[in-house]
Amino acid sequence: MSLTEAIVASLVWTLTAVGVLQIWVASGRAYADAQSDQQALAAIDADLLRLGARLQAHRSAQQPPINDCSAATAALAEALADQPLAPLPGLNRRLDLAPASLWVIYSFSQGERLQERRRWLAPEALGLCRPEPTGLQDTVQATASPDGR
Repeated sequence: MSLTEAIVASLVWTLTAVGVLQIWVASGRAYADAQSDQQALAAIDADLLRLGARLQAHRSAQQPPINDCSAATAALAEALADQPLAPLPGLNRRLDLAPASLWVIYSFSQGERLQERRRWLAPEALGLCRPEPTGLQDTVQATASPDGR
């Protein structure tokens, strides 16, 4: 084997080894990212279970449903605001109030990636308030005949 062949063979071997190492490093990073995502999702799921238990306690502690769904939303947000979150780096929870509902938004960042998971809570669906009358029922009753047809 000549010197040129030996240099070319060692160059090919070196490039192959470097390529394999890069693939191993990339797959290791992908595995670590997936593990981190799974930890964050498990923490979010555990937090959602704790919030569900807190909602059950809030619903059982409340007397009959109130008529004002906006007030029920505010009370629900207040009941959930002090719930502790799992101590995972990059994991945050915020509560966004809508007119008659509440968004629980989880965000977790890993490096440059930011992912969100949302849960929508409506006090009316949870039995914490009664829907506000829309006037449609009055219209239906006014158009019905006296004999109920």
